Amino acid sequence: MPNLKNEEVDQFKASLRGPLLGPGDAGYDVARTIWNAMIDRRPALIVRCAGVADVMRSIAFARDHELLLAVRGGGHNIAGNAVCDGGLMLDMSLMRSARIDLHERHAYVDAGCTLADFDHEAQAFGLATPLGINSTTGVAGLTLGGGFGWLSRKYGLTVDNLIAAEVVTADGERRWASADHEPDLFWAIRGGGGNFGVVTLFQFQLHEVGPQIFGGLVVFPHEQAKSVLSQYRDFVGRLPQDLSVWAVLRQAPLGSYLGWNITASGFDKGKICQLAGAYVPFAKTKAERVANHDRRPSLEERYGTHAAYVDAVKKAAAQAVVERFLLPADAARLVAEAEASDVLK
Repeated sequence: MPNLKNEEVDQFKASLRGPLLGPGDAGYDVARTIWNAMIDRRPALIVRCAGVADVMRSIAFARDHELLLAVRGGGHNIAGNAVCDGGLMLDMSLMRSARIDLHERHAYVDAGCTLADFDHEAQAFGLATPLGINSTTGVAGLTLGGGFGWLSRKYGLTVDNLIAAEVVTADGERRWASADHEPDLFWAIRGGGGNFGVVTLFQFQLHEVGPQIFGGLVVFPHEQAKSVLSQYRDFVGRLPQDLSVWAVLRQAPLGSYLGWNITASGFDKGKICQLAGAYVPFAKTKAERVANHDRRPSLEERYGTHAAYVDAVKKAAAQAVVERFLLPADAARLVAEAEASDVLK
């Protein structure tokens, strides 16, 4: 352990509410394990922070003993920045509270929350903010890196919806950063660089979304990618902001992939071109349309009931996929399969 006396570590441990772990302690290897299994770093100490006070004391301890500091939110960053060798690692995963203020339509989200934690609370009230695409991603890393997801075409990046944040800076002090309070620090954590402090709480703007939306994907063999992407380029230019469609070229695992038998379907060694889309119904309230001078009829006004809308979207989506993206042989086969199932019913 780097230049640390046992009594110093014991005093530090006694000052914390959350566990302090070292090599050999139960839970140490689990705490240092992150999403990218190629990362195998071993911190000298890991603090499983139970609150802001633990973060403040940990930063002060790292500063006083000149320890490298790493911070783990959701642990999803592929570069492995959440873990360091020989230093002090702050594991925020015990801090996973997400509180919804319905009056202001704001969310207060702890730094250890994943997207699933945030959405679980917000969607209980039909609210959301733009997040990423994987439920296991950490809110903290996503936000501080910008954050792009299914709602971004309409509501911007995750960080665009950040109202304020609680930050513990290198001096060990807790600060509240917003456009009106500590504006330089607020600018810094919204794209000004890195290492300005440890964010312990985020305050977000929320929007009416869901709780029911429509989404899915279509998978093509890699050799069709040029045709698909050319049509995709023309198609996305006409999309409404409520609809997001992404194109991905990827290596899918051989065997079963999202319901497709990649091996049996003639895909070359698992290489695929994938289109994934999400449509968010009833994204605008009547008041929002009037405020934005948008006179287009709402989905409620156009279809009358949610059930009628669902039925119309199923048929329209199936037809659009057939017309725009599928080669004739594929279209005939998939339409036959769909008609034989309950997809269009």
